[in-house]
Amino acid sequence: MTTLNKLQPPGSASPPLSHGYQKLGDAREAAMVLGTPRSSHIDLTRPRSLRRCTDSVAVQRIQCELNKFWTEAPEGCRRIDVDEKDIFRWRATIDGPPNTPYEGGIFDLEINFDEEYPFKPPEVKFLTPVFHCNIALGGEIYPNVDDALMPDHAAMYKENRKEYDSQARRWTRRFAKPD
Repeated sequence: MTTLNKLQPPGSASPPLSHGYQKLGDAREAAMVLGTPRSSHIDLTRPRSLRRCTDSVAVQRIQCELNKFWTEAPEGCRRIDVDEKDIFRWRATIDGPPNTPYEGGIFDLEINFDEEYPFKPPEVKFLTPVFHCNIALGGEIYPNVDDALMPDHAAMYKENRKEYDSQARRWTRRFAKPD
């Protein structure tokens, strides 16, 4: 995985990252590492996983998103790790939003883009356990409180918001502690 880290300026020393991650200095370096040939055709002789990483409009859009992240990262987004062999697979680390039960927590997510991106949204999954009516225990996200993934959490949210917020804070302290 290649790492874009908002908190460390380009060229700063950083400890080695686990699981084969490596620090990526800046957006220019990202463009070189993630660059694709200028070919506009799809070579059907290559395996599908390699074809999609070199010939799609989605790759160009994803590269733009990465460059935008480096120059103007969204507030609360700490880092993005990009799989070195598959630009369609990311891991992200975000801060819990201020003034919510998730404040102070640091949450890891998995983001998988489809070949049809940006016309099909990426699949996003929380890797850090989160107490939320629309986030399943496995991290899947579904944005509808009236048809929630976690009906018990949704009932608590609607009927006893104070207890719901308290439980969400407990989970945040337990599972989303800063390192």
